[in-house]
Amino acid sequence: MAWAGSWATPRRTRSTPTCTSFRRSTSTTPSATIKPDITAPGVDVLAAFAPTSGGFGHDFDYLSGTSMSSPHMAGLAALVIQARPNWTPMMVKSALLTTASPLDNTGAPISTDSGTAANPFNFGSGHVSPTSSLTPGVVFTSTETDWRRFVCGTGRTVPGGPTCAVTGSIDPSNLNVPSIGIGRLVGTQAVTRMLTNVNGRTTTFAVSVQAPPGTTVTVNPGTVTLNKNQSVTVTITISRTTAPLNVYRFGSLTWTGTSAGQPVAPSAARIPIAVKPST
Repeated sequence: MAWAGSWATPRRTRSTPTCTSFRRSTSTTPSATIKPDITAPGVDVLAAFAPTSGGFGHDFDYLSGTSMSSPHMAGLAALVIQARPNWTPMMVKSALLTTASPLDNTGAPISTDSGTAANPFNFGSGHVSPTSSLTPGVVFTSTETDWRRFVCGTGRTVPGGPTCAVTGSIDPSNLNVPSIGIGRLVGTQAVTRMLTNVNGRTTTFAVSVQAPPGTTVTVNPGTVTLNKNQSVTVTITISRTTAPLNVYRFGSLTWTGTSAGQPVAPSAARIPIAVKPST
């Protein structure tokens, strides 16, 4: 389509990515974590195909599903490990999650394939951003012992290794993952997260808060200055004000870094929040 005197052909901009219906949750898990973790390309992916499967007789096909998204994430994780060989698996995961984007290519919030607004139960932290994942600024890391204490905090037991009596337990919402999920917010609850500076230099990180509607969220301390590889624990306090009961509300926290007073791009780490006020 064109018109007289024009020098360009108009194009329709399609919003992308969108979240499909085959992968979503409706709540935090019983262990107070947001799932899925992240979203990646997974619809109509040209992939290898078993020639004899179903009698189709071809080597490639367009496939959709989390089985298509997972190889993308595995490959991206391998690239991060190649660039950051000293990072632990949980540091790599944190970098991929905290730099994911909740926005589409038009700058609007990601929507579902049916056109409704999506949320962290659709896309987790957002759509993966390969380049940004190499410079997240801070990471949220954890150890095997942390995870054992987390499992013990859910009331379950860990097969093999030390017992819960030996490791102790934590409130599941305090596991040091790059998200905050509270499936039963009664009044006010405080959780902690430990940030580790991976910016390679002394950096000041300031947090910006997008509180879930009908709640207040405070972070203490709100600004931290960390040397290379230094860590600090912050306390996040979430309080219900006007949010309806038994309905999930969503928000986020973003830590942005500056060094010597200058912005350090991209050096921003964002974590989603999902809370359900209850009595």
